[in-house]
Amino acid sequence: MKKDKPSLADIMKAAEEGNPVAQNNLGVRYLTGNGVPQSDTEAFRWFLKAAEQNDTKAMFNIGWMYQAGKGVSKDSAEAARWYQKAAEQGHVNAQYNLGLMYYDGEGVPQNFDEALRWYLKAAEEGNIDAQFNLAEMYHKGEGIAQNYPEAVKWYRKAAAQGDVDAQFNLGQMYQSGEGVAQDPAKAAKWFRKAAEQGSPEAQALLGMMYKEGKGVPQNDAESVKWFRKAAEQGHADAQFEMGDIYQEGVFVPQDDEIAMEWYEKAARQGHVGARNILKVMYHVEISPEEESGEKPPEEISSSMEASADQRKSSESIFEEPVLSIEAPTETPEEETTPEKPLEAPDTRGLPNLFQEEAASAPAGDLQREPVEEEQKEEVTSAPTGDLQREPAEEEQNEEAASAPTGDLQREPVEEEQKEQAAIPFPGEETEPSLPEDPETLYLKGLETLQAEGVEQDLGEAAKFFLEAAKQGHAKAQYELGVMYKEGLGVQKNVEEAAQWLLKAAQQGESNAQFLVAEMHQGGTELPQSDEEAARWYLKAAEQGHERAQYNLAIMYREGLGVAQDDAQAAQWFLKAAESGVLAAQFNIAEMYQYGNGVEQSDAEAAKWYLKAAERGIASAQYALGVKYFYGEGVPQDFNEAEKWYRKAAEQGHLDAQNWLGDIYQDGIFVKQDFAEAAKWYLKAAEQGHEKAQYSLGIMYRKGLGVSRNEEEAAKWIALSMQKKK
Repeated sequence: MKKDKPSLADIMKAAEEGNPVAQNNLGVRYLTGNGVPQSDTEAFRWFLKAAEQNDTKAMFNIGWMYQAGKGVSKDSAEAARWYQKAAEQGHVNAQYNLGLMYYDGEGVPQNFDEALRWYLKAAEEGNIDAQFNLAEMYHKGEGIAQNYPEAVKWYRKAAAQGDVDAQFNLGQMYQSGEGVAQDPAKAAKWFRKAAEQGSPEAQALLGMMYKEGKGVPQNDAESVKWFRKAAEQGHADAQFEMGDIYQEGVFVPQDDEIAMEWYEKAARQGHVGARNILKVMYHVEISPEEESGEKPPEEISSSMEASADQRKSSESIFEEPVLSIEAPTETPEEETTPEKPLEAPDTRGLPNLFQEEAASAPAGDLQREPVEEEQKEEVTSAPTGDLQREPAEEEQNEEAASAPTGDLQREPVEEEQKEQAAIPFPGEETEPSLPEDPETLYLKGLETLQAEGVEQDLGEAAKFFLEAAKQGHAKAQYELGVMYKEGLGVQKNVEEAAQWLLKAAQQGESNAQFLVAEMHQGGTELPQSDEEAARWYLKAAEQGHERAQYNLAIMYREGLGVAQDDAQAAQWFLKAAESGVLAAQFNIAEMYQYGNGVEQSDAEAAKWYLKAAERGIASAQYALGVKYFYGEGVPQDFNEAEKWYRKAAEQGHLDAQNWLGDIYQDGIFVKQDFAEAAKWYLKAAEQGHEKAQYSLGIMYRKGLGVSRNEEEAAKWIALSMQKKK
């Protein structure tokens, strides 16, 4: 029968009586101030009592206390000694932390062999950081002969547990063919996993793969999406690509102003290509003083190499198994694993340390402590946290698929098994027998293409799609057309691509209709015809295809292939905007702002400007600032106006920079600040904004916010009088 969770009084009584589990728990209480006055010294005292009774978790906690210098003088050698004691008894995170200390030479002589040994022990038990570090050592040949296949093996294990760096590095291994057969499709698969977790490097590479059609079908929309995500996180190469995208109008309206904003962002990080474009096309130069100081990035294809800097530092997390109190007349129930973890306050870079309760812990990456066989008492009132119960020893022998969500498991060897299975035995039939049903053929092709359950084989996928396409299956015709268009699994053939895409389009397949429209508009695979492009865009748009809706709106607005019609343009912009197309959100805001094709509505304009502004469009941020300044469509709010002006200005928006200059010069709803005004005028003036140039010249002439300087005054006023190129 399970007992209620013991009270603090129960824990203290049992600790005084020598119960090591209670002593460890009481140490955690003192360390975190949970029910007792916080005291590192008392925490250390109780941890030591438990550790001296051979309590593995307390040994681990003592190691952390020595390494962190909590409650005792910092002593890395003592930390390593206690970690060693716990590690030798199978404590997984002690094994990892000890490996890290040997790797760094902290408290022990640096010894890559020992680091490798302890990483391996922890990695084999599923410790994700140990798996990553082990992969790094094999990848770089640190303390061991360089071994790319072993690096791939351990990257794969960490990647399968969701480690973003491992996913990115595994993608690179497939991209370069290190340790595995070169496979752009698999590279894209792992880059996508890392990109979806927010890795800007992976997002940039995935954007480039969609741009070039390497490993994935060429797709401008996806390319722009991933470049934008990386660029918004400050990735210089992606910012440069966004500049190109807006300059050329690739899947977005051509916009030199937005292009320049992105080029300037990249240039401020030292991107040479962006600086050259700004200088030649926009007559803007970024001085060394304006650069961010970050190391200039290399080309996208080579800038994401894994480095030692990616090596994981261990997190500081405690564990506190719940104490069971021994009753005089019955056998005490066995100790249990806590349901919830706690991290030590502000101790990133220190080793892993576990405990039960987490009332005030900062966020961080939690490690898992394996459950000992005797730890079975349930915790019913632990505070919130992400740690779930780790399967006991006999549970760990089960398949990973049956383990509870959140538990660390051994890495499934699905990928490796697939690769082995892909090698035929001598005499084995390598051509699969094709089922007759077209839907089955299509699904089999899709499964093969997406590597769902079978090894990805583009050639095999194309065969399945071809058999289904011959029987009139529209989706198979579309997939086959894309494969011919991009040369995926078949030799690139634009005539075949156009033939199959047209067949699919004629059957109503919206993606095919969109591609046929693009082909007619571009005049590449099909004869150039804006009329045909508009006709096919309309068919796809009517089925809800977002990109088709946006492109059709552009054609109506510009009168390309259709009679110019602002009302139709507004209708399709609105549909695309409601589906989340960013450029459409800005464009429909403009239509409402100026009453083009719709009844003028400041409120609707403000609504759509806000959506685009929140997603980082500088022109929308500026327009929204204007709305708040004048109270058009929104309540007048100078604070909101200043906020959005500043957001746009910080992205290099010229008018926003000039507005900020005006606001601070005149003290409009902010404290008058000539130096701040001069700063923003200068930013806009250097990009050729005539009003800002004139205002800056006047400030130099009067010595407002800058030292009085007639020569500078004359220069800027003269520039403002010249016709802007």
